[in-house]
Amino acid sequence: MTRRIVGLSLCLFLVTPAIGVAPQPIDEIPADRLVQPREINAALLYYRAWMVGDTFFREFGEREDVYGDAGWRPPEDVRTFLSDNEDSIGSILEAAAQPQADFGIEYDKGFMALLPHLGKLRMTARVLATDSRRLIASGDGDGSAERIAGIYGIASHNRSDRVLISTLVSMAVSSLAHQELDELLASELLTENGRQEILAMMDRFGEDDPFGAELALRMEQQLIPAWIARTYAGPTAGLQIMKSGLLSIVDQPATGLSKLGIAAMSDVAIAADLEGYTRYFEDVLKNWGRPDADELLQASAQLAESGHYGVFSRLLCPALTGAHRSDMKARAALEAARDRLEAADVVEPPAENP
Repeated sequence: MTRRIVGLSLCLFLVTPAIGVAPQPIDEIPADRLVQPREINAALLYYRAWMVGDTFFREFGEREDVYGDAGWRPPEDVRTFLSDNEDSIGSILEAAAQPQADFGIEYDKGFMALLPHLGKLRMTARVLATDSRRLIASGDGDGSAERIAGIYGIASHNRSDRVLISTLVSMAVSSLAHQELDELLASELLTENGRQEILAMMDRFGEDDPFGAELALRMEQQLIPAWIARTYAGPTAGLQIMKSGLLSIVDQPATGLSKLGIAAMSDVAIAADLEGYTRYFEDVLKNWGRPDADELLQASAQLAESGHYGVFSRLLCPALTGAHRSDMKARAALEAARDRLEAADVVEPPAENP
């Protein structure tokens, strides 16, 4: 490897004069090019943290003694385990602090798109939750607040995927953040600085669609028909779909599928049928914010199951009543957590040693 690097360096040295490019002395390089940008894609920082701290994160995921219910505090060996890996935890906090995350989801693969980061983010949020308990036990309220803010940051990054499963993970991670917030409030270690740090992360969620549920539904509405049209083309498109195993995800006997006539459909016929899929999501989104949304979404799901929106909608359109209830519950929980935080008493931060 060393010989290869030296050889490459020599080639660059020999080529440089020939192409008229002189090396730029470091003292002439603008200062802003010598430092990392203040805002970068958080996904890059997460993956770097997971790679560098692979042993720590893997061991954390395998341990059964690293988290507990309300009032639980980590035992001494867990506290040592966490403090010995502060660099990995700091890297995660740096990632969570970034305003944006793009995990490079291959949306053009439709149902086949992979989301390997979701499980890692949930586990990483638990790391911060456990470390927050460690810091509460040691009397470090601001350190705990930093980790709780980090959990909210992870939850906000989940929602940016614009995929419904990511939205549900965002809700789960935010619920963990609320739980740890209550632990901090009960400890009476909250400072004003800690409060403001957590509130700043809560602000990321916004008010209209805090967990990105509606955004995810809009993405699915557009993504799946486009992916099917791009993947299965020509007069035998329906037969290709039947042979591909795509519909194996559907809870439907093979004999039932064969009776729907998909195998005989061309790409033109499939495109016409999928217009019903688009209408289904339009009806869902139109009713998502209404007080009687549960009943309306259930009615739309029944219509889809009956074939009202077409063959593919009957097979592929999810019943979204449960997702809607989860969204409303998560919104209310986030608002309530914010109210508790804003109303909480604060203490003065400990004086720094001279």
